[in-house]
Amino acid sequence: MSKKKFTDGLESLFSTDPKDVSGKGTAFLRNPSSVGKEGEQATVKRPSSRKTFTTDLDSLLEEALQETFQEQMEARDAKTSDNKAKVFHQQAHRRRPNMGLDMLIRRTVESGAVETDEDTGRKRLTVTFDKEKLIKLKKIARIEKAYLKDILGNIVAEYIKKYEASKGDIQDLGKP
Repeated sequence: MSKKKFTDGLESLFSTDPKDVSGKGTAFLRNPSSVGKEGEQATVKRPSSRKTFTTDLDSLLEEALQETFQEQMEARDAKTSDNKAKVFHQQAHRRRPNMGLDMLIRRTVESGAVETDEDTGRKRLTVTFDKEKLIKLKKIARIEKAYLKDILGNIVAEYIKKYEASKGDIQDLGKP
């Protein structure tokens, strides 16, 4: 049995047909306004029954190039309008991104949360206790089925009453 050669009859794929070559490049590289003028002079060709790779490729590339060009123009227009508004904000101090352990640590108190709540007149307070006293306070809170903040509020209120009873009313000395 002999080896078959597939190169026979395939010359038409690699060679150009002198009748089809216009010498003006592919369709997506031509100027669209000049295509109509040249089309009037050329004779009307009957469409081939075979699929042509180059025409499909030309149409695909033409669409892709037009889409990317339009996207680039829209992005450029958006950048110019945004840059005018953000010039001041870009000059602001930029914080370094958190790295390592700093990424694991989160802020528990916002700077705005420390201020007095205008509606209730309350202010956040951080207190340190001995462990034994804190354990006893927690047990009392469980027994009473109350929050620790409520128990501490009651303790402070009782202390203020005792102080005022023994030493008189507290005069308004201004804000502490």
